[in-house]
Amino acid sequence: MNRRTHILKQIRTGAEVTQQDVAFLLNMDTGSLARYENEKRIPTPEILLLYHILFGIPISDLLAPQLKRVKQNLISRSELLHTQRDSRHTPKSVHSIAYIRAIVNNIKQTKTYDV
Repeated sequence: MNRRTHILKQIRTGAEVTQQDVAFLLNMDTGSLARYENEKRIPTPEILLLYHILFGIPISDLLAPQLKRVKQNLISRSELLHTQRDSRHTPKSVHSIAYIRAIVNNIKQTKTYDV
């Protein structure tokens, strides 16, 4: 696995703010913050919001690592849902599948979701 520096660590070190100071602001110890910065834990919304507010980083940039995984999962699960629902056509299921398919097609075509 590629051990690149997590975006949180890049942001903090780029701003020359100590890990101890950020950990204090988050009311956690530096070891816990290090686990987020070293990708051993997924950052909580509170951590992402603190980085957003403190460093002025757009939330979309902070969520980029999770966005690609969520997008891929949504696409594969929607395809599975479509194959499962093919056998049970009701007006409600047809509408539901059409709606989901339109959203997924938009995600596939829109670069906004690419990271």
